[in-house]
This record gives sequence, C-alpha cells and structure tokens, in this order.
Amino acid sequence: MNRSERSTATGIGIGLEDALERNLEKTLEQTQSLQRELDKLKSDFQRLRSDAAAFGTDSVHAARVGLNEGVRAAAARSREAADAAGKRIASHPFLSVGAGFAIGVLLGMRLSRRP
Repeated sequence: MNRSERSTATGIGIGLEDALERNLEKTLEQTQSLQRELDKLKSDFQRLRSDAAAFGTDSVHAARVGLNEGVRAAAARSREAADAAGKRIASHPFLSVGAGFAIGVLLGMRLSRRP
C-alpha cells in the first residue's frame, strides 16, 4: 500500500471513527433522555397511586359517615314508632289484645293451609 492509499484509508478510518463517536454520543443522549422520561413516568404513577388511595379513603369515610347518619335516623324513627305504638296500646288495652288475637288467628289459618 503506498502513501496516498494509506492516507485515504486513514482518512476513511478517522471519518468512520468520528461517525461512530457521534452516533454513540447521540445514542447516549437518547438513552439518558429516555431514562429521564421513565423516571418522570414512574413519579407520575406514584403520585397517581397516592391520589387514588386518598380518594378511596375519603370516599369510604364519606360513605361510612352517611351510613352512620342513616342508621341513626332510622333508629330514631323506629323508637318514635315504638313509643307511639306503646302509648296507643296503653290507651286501648282491650282493643290491642283483640287485634293481636285476630291477627294471630288469621296468620295461623294462612300458615296451616297446605298447597
């Protein structure tokens, strides 16, 4: 190989090395950029998970409070109805006993029928 061929080959080799180095740098930059994006995505998912957990906890708490209020209201209405029924029975004891007897007879007849 003569001197001009060697310089051309060396020039091509240097050009190839430069191209490979630029390509490697570009690949490294893209890899770092992708890593930053993945880290950001991971952070977003963690924030989303914590927000969803907080929302779920808040929703459960609100449902529990609403349910407790509903149970208290139903219990209060039941006590009022029981008190009213007790007063009515106390004011008309014989009528209450007669009504209870009649209801018992009707239920007994209904249940004793065989299909």
